[in-house]
Amino acid sequence: MSDKSTKTLDWRYNRVGCSTCIKAQDFLDRHGIATQVLEDAKRKVYKQEKAWDLVGRVQNIYARKHTKTAHFKVVDGVLQGSHEDFLEMVLGPTGNLRAPILLSGKDLLVGFDEAAYTKVLL
Repeated sequence: MSDKSTKTLDWRYNRVGCSTCIKAQDFLDRHGIATQVLEDAKRKVYKQEKAWDLVGRVQNIYARKHTKTAHFKVVDGVLQGSHEDFLEMVLGPTGNLRAPILLSGKDLLVGFDEAAYTKVLL
């Protein structure tokens, strides 16, 4: 991958005050990773349709929710595996996208998992 001092995320969805978002921000700060587009989840709410839009843009999705982690592959814009499991990992109880979500090239990171962040971003 590129030098971590010049690494830039394509898009980040963040909720101010969210403890998981704070962990994600700390990781990005420690490694000098900037964000091209930052959206505030309190100001811009995305529903399930945005999750499917993101699937069409990536090849790998790494998600963590509580203690559960998942890796989903996407081939030619089609999610491989259970759609229900995918939606469970990326949507909150209200049906909105969870935060944080990071888009880096063909990889999508949902939630905060230091191992996945390290694999994808460093």
